[in-house]
Amino acid sequence: MNALLLLLLSIIPQPDGIYRDSVDVIEVNHVHDPDDGRHMVDQIIFWRTYPDGRLHVVDEYRKAVRTGLPVRDWRQGGYVLEWQEKQATRQVRSTSVHESWCVQPDDPEVLDRVFVPKEQRPMFTPIPDPKPYVVEWPADAPTND
Repeated sequence: MNALLLLLLSIIPQPDGIYRDSVDVIEVNHVHDPDDGRHMVDQIIFWRTYPDGRLHVVDEYRKAVRTGLPVRDWRQGGYVLEWQEKQATRQVRSTSVHESWCVQPDDPEVLDRVFVPKEQRPMFTPIPDPKPYVVEWPADAPTND
């Protein structure tokens, strides 16, 4: 029942164009090559406490440059991360932020797939694809034929 309610709420368009989600931890993770220590990629990992009492990944974005970094929200408390996605704004709130470094085989997002496979993650509120812009030509418009 709760899952159905959550699904219904997630497809209701946001009136201000901001799609809001919340997680327990936003992790800024830096992945390095195990052989030479070379920096490979940055990723933002979003963690939420699941019914088993453990933190598991909700979603992740590689190339953190695309999303930026979380900032402290002094008014409401916690942290917020906001970025543009599909011509809309995604905003994720969290009570804490964690920064970590790892080598390729120990990527925390990949390791968590053992507990919650990627296709079973709840993910964020879906943002619909923007409607394509269609130009309709008048029937009597001249052609280049």
